Amino acid sequence: MSFLARLFRQKKQFKIAVVGLDSAGKTTMLNFLRFEKSIETLPTIGVNVEVLQRQNVNLSVFDLGGQMHFRTLWGTLMKGSSAIIFVIDSSDHERIEEAKNELWKVLLDPLYPDAPLLIVANKQDKTYAMTIDEIIRACNLDDPEKMQNRSWHIQPTVATTGVGVEEAIKWIVIELDKL
Repeated sequence: MSFLARLFRQKKQFKIAVVGLDSAGKTTMLNFLRFEKSIETLPTIGVNVEVLQRQNVNLSVFDLGGQMHFRTLWGTLMKGSSAIIFVIDSSDHERIEEAKNELWKVLLDPLYPDAPLLIVANKQDKTYAMTIDEIIRACNLDDPEKMQNRSWHIQPTVATTGVGVEEAIKWIVIELDKL
């Protein structure tokens, strides 16, 4: 491709919804993607929007608050999303059932029957963090019939140090580039 063709080639635009329970690490992950370092965060109130550029793709990333009272707004705020990132705190054994229930509400939303799904298994550096296999079983993701039409991936991360974070967004970019 010539220099001029590359210069004037339009980048693809996508909206991505980032959801998950409060304190899972959604904002920390996005801050690392944007600033390449960990930044102290406060709980997201409502929605936080970040714009990221990767390869030939512009991503408008909507970080949706995970507190119980904000979850009812996820469906409205997710409208128009091309992909979904669901962040799970791998070390929070007490709330994995709650995370599973919220994940399946998102997965069963008829507006997103085949949107690519990235599950970020965050906080893998914590003692007693669940393994990827444990999270897959705990969230009932091991049933091929339930996940048959959806492209999905689970990525282990440590958002505070950036481990696995760039690999996670690369997977999303590859999946969106197929659309």
